[in-house]
Amino acid sequence: QQAAREWGEKQMRQHPANSELILQELPGFEEVAIWIARHHERPDGKGYPEMLSGDDIPLESRILSVADVFAALTSARPHRGAVSREDARQILLGGAGTQLDPELARIFCTLI
Repeated sequence: QQAAREWGEKQMRQHPANSELILQELPGFEEVAIWIARHHERPDGKGYPEMLSGDDIPLESRILSVADVFAALTSARPHRGAVSREDARQILLGGAGTQLDPELARIFCTLI
């Protein structure tokens, strides 16, 4: 079971790069491909695939990251149910500065 979990994590971590490869082939989507490729980078440098931090992460990628986390939290998954908007808001704020851009997380939470 551990090997299957590790394989799944490796596959999951490849999706930003795979998405970038697909989008780079579409005329006009070259810049969007870069944003997508970096949407799992983190302000604290512990993200992937490049372990970028802070302002080295494109603003658009940081925006996508906040939206992606919110969508993941508020959607039911096979291994767990969806969380409420309020719980998602608290989780987003808890990840501000480490997982998520703190200013963008705060702004997003005031809008939802």
